[in-house]
Amino acid sequence: MASIVSLIPSVSFAADTARHASQPAVALTPQQARAALSVLDDPQKRAQVADTLRAVAAAGALATPQTPASGAAPASAASDVLAKSLTANGLASQVSRQAGNWLVKIGKDLRASVTALLNGRSLINWWQDRTATPQARDQLGHVVWAVLLSLIPAFVIELLLSRTLRRARDKVAARGVADAEVTDPGLVHQEHAAVRAEQSAERSGDETAMHVAERKVENARGQRHAARHWTLLQRLPSALLYLVLKFIPLAAFIAVVTVLTSIVMEDETTEAHVAGAIIDVYLICRVIMILCAFFLAPHARRLRLIQMRDNYAIYTYRRLRSIVIVAGFGIALANGLEPLGLADAARIAILKIVTLDVHVVIAYTIFECRRPVAERIRERMQTYQSTRLLGSWIADVSGPVSRSSSCWRCGSCGRSMCRTVIARCFIWVVCRSSCWSARA
Repeated sequence: MASIVSLIPSVSFAADTARHASQPAVALTPQQARAALSVLDDPQKRAQVADTLRAVAAAGALATPQTPASGAAPASAASDVLAKSLTANGLASQVSRQAGNWLVKIGKDLRASVTALLNGRSLINWWQDRTATPQARDQLGHVVWAVLLSLIPAFVIELLLSRTLRRARDKVAARGVADAEVTDPGLVHQEHAAVRAEQSAERSGDETAMHVAERKVENARGQRHAARHWTLLQRLPSALLYLVLKFIPLAAFIAVVTVLTSIVMEDETTEAHVAGAIIDVYLICRVIMILCAFFLAPHARRLRLIQMRDNYAIYTYRRLRSIVIVAGFGIALANGLEPLGLADAARIAILKIVTLDVHVVIAYTIFECRRPVAERIRERMQTYQSTRLLGSWIADVSGPVSRSSSCWRCGSCGRSMCRTVIARCFIWVVCRSSCWSARA
């Protein structure tokens, strides 16, 4: 029996060669073969051998480590991804490191912007250097007189030519096309009637009537919009002619200033560079204002290519003009003084101050227009059921303050607030935001 048990490993290894291929083969002698056959022929010994094999198999199963269940595989994979993301070069560490780099860069840019904004000492030093000696003062005076002799006659000729062409521009403006609501008031009445019918259908609760009313409102609005677009197309030829008449004085300015600079100044001189910088900025500002007048037409309602009221068009044009004047003056000053030896630090300081002023004007314009914009949003959103609630909320957020004759009152609590305190707080916030946005 002991010999048979000793032969069990060799027999099992021979039966499963793929499982124990790494172990060496065992030689089987004729005597061991006869003993194995005698055991297999005897039922009692064969049963003992089977029990021994079952015990060995049970011991092997207990010694083998268990494999994880299939349900735990997703959790293990998720934990592996999370562990990898938290490593030294994982996703979380990369995102946090990049965010830290951005914050550091923003802080450096903000500090550099504030330093340049407050660097007025360099401009004072430049002025003292330019006026310290008689030679420097003479050179500065020569440049100023040369620039004035080149620009003032061109400005005068442009102004005179613009006044001469005013009558022609008025005639072109009078030939323009009136608004569609003026030429065909039935469009407005039809849309209002359709809106009232839709509201009546909503109150009645009849789905069929509501659907029919919505279709009528859409058709009425479509007809009104089509009439507006056709009106704009009819205005376009007259508006282009009006634009040409606005460009003629500017073309005369360019011609006159070109002739005068070639007579008064020599090429590649200090005064030529100063005059060139000022002329470039002036031309850019004039083109911007002419194009704004082309679309807004503040004084020619029949040529307006943007649908808005007269007071809104005039207000928008004036605000844009103030922004362009402030920005153009600052840029012309910085670029014109650069050929005279202005340091880069002083030039950057001038540009930062101008940028701050432009931001203040824009922020004040937005603050001043909040109430009309809120009313417009509420009016536009009320016509659509899907956006009515959202439009009312946006309008309430945009213009929550109602102004009285002597003070401002909050729309929620009704408490009066001093106008001076609000103005100071607003200016402080604008200055802070402008310093943040004005970067070198």
